[in-house]
Amino acid sequence: MALLLSMLSVWWGYLDSCRASQADGERAVLQLMAVLRRPAAAAAASGNRPLAAEVVASLTSSDLVRYARLTGRNGLDVRAGLSRHQLRHWLALPSPSASGEASGWLEVEPDLPRMAEQARLNAWHAGLLLAGQALIVALTVYLAASGLVSRPLAGLSSRLHRILPGSSERLSLRARLRGSELERLTDDINGLLNTVQMVVNIERGLREHLRLLEKRFRGVFEHAGVAILLMDGNGKLLLSNPAFRLLLGREVAPDEQGEWIPELLLQPQRLWLRADESRRSGAPMAEDLQTGRGWLHAIVSACLDDDGRQLYQCLFYDISERKASEEVMRRMADYDHLTGVYSRLAGEQLLTRRVAQAAASHHSLAVMMLDLDHFKLINDSYGHEAGDAVLKEVARRLRALLVQDELLVRLGGDEFMVVLSGGEAVPRAVALAGQMLEAAAAPIALGRERQARVGASIGIAFYPEHGDTASDLRCNADRGMYEVKRRGRNDYAIFSGKRQDVPPKVDADD
Repeated sequence: MALLLSMLSVWWGYLDSCRASQADGERAVLQLMAVLRRPAAAAAASGNRPLAAEVVASLTSSDLVRYARLTGRNGLDVRAGLSRHQLRHWLALPSPSASGEASGWLEVEPDLPRMAEQARLNAWHAGLLLAGQALIVALTVYLAASGLVSRPLAGLSSRLHRILPGSSERLSLRARLRGSELERLTDDINGLLNTVQMVVNIERGLREHLRLLEKRFRGVFEHAGVAILLMDGNGKLLLSNPAFRLLLGREVAPDEQGEWIPELLLQPQRLWLRADESRRSGAPMAEDLQTGRGWLHAIVSACLDDDGRQLYQCLFYDISERKASEEVMRRMADYDHLTGVYSRLAGEQLLTRRVAQAAASHHSLAVMMLDLDHFKLINDSYGHEAGDAVLKEVARRLRALLVQDELLVRLGGDEFMVVLSGGEAVPRAVALAGQMLEAAAAPIALGRERQARVGASIGIAFYPEHGDTASDLRCNADRGMYEVKRRGRNDYAIFSGKRQDVPPKVDADD
């Protein structure tokens, strides 16, 4: 680059020298004309031809003049040289006698080709001198730059390429180059290497941490007792753990589509409902789902992959044992453990619900209270086991008389409640009361060729005639039952509308 700049400078100097030499030639011609002006004016004024010839000869003797002509009075016209009709210089010659009046003219034509050739020759000599100087300067600059910059930089570059990422090796500089810009550059590069090493060490630590986390996650994922899977919006399995395959009962194909959902779940649409709710709310959704073999507790979380595709994470917990335990507890709470009919608590809740339904549908409802006659004698004579057997048999017989939606409740001891609803509740209650009396009065085998006989007293109350709440209907049906007890037992009575604050006394054997 320096050499190219030097050559351009030489060329520019050459052109400038040519122009300057030509300008100098022009000035020399004009100066020569000015020197010969006085003798030329004398020759022109006097018409002295020899003097005029001498002036013209003096002009053409110069290498710079190609043609000269002097004109004056008395027809004076002296010429010398060969004219090419190029650029000419004219000089008016003053008259010695009349101020301001020209006595003749001096005409000079410069030798332009010779002047140009001379200018080129002079410029060439000057150019050679300048080129030599430029070459010396460029060589000096190159040697200085090579020794102070290029070779040290090349050495730094070579050593830098040998330093591996994360290595503790650093660049060093020779003593003679210390204090220069190269020392600052070396310090900056070493600082950058220190930063790179720190970043590499941090990255190595993060990679190791991620490796350990991935190993732990993989261990948890593979050995979890919970079924874990990842699926797309069509149910295609993207990832699943062994617990899920164990739950499904088979291996999962690499391109497993959504057929596994109805295969596993009895109501697959409920899983998709929870998935859609999670997508809209951004929160996990839970649902208990029934399978062909039990129950699962599902937790569904919507998420997006790196490409923005909708995915769903699912966790399935087997809650079959819990559901079975809940069912046992529910049956224990809702059903009497001895007779298997509804318990008192469940019966009261069902009666309240049936009253509300009757009010909404404007249908009638019947509540029948049944109490066994002489049941205490069974316990006293044969023991409580025999009494339990009587209660179970009576409950079985009563249940056999009922049709769908008719409720049988054991309120406690030997007392039962029957609830009938619908448009035919009133005539149905009357007919059923007679059947219940017959069923209760039939002999009951106790084993060892023993039999027990009991009867029943039944009270009946109707909605809405005898009350519009569950408690009123129960209370009034109870009053009807005690009315039967007072009359002699083994019969039924419909509440008469006469209220008593305290139930009547009955015999001790009831």
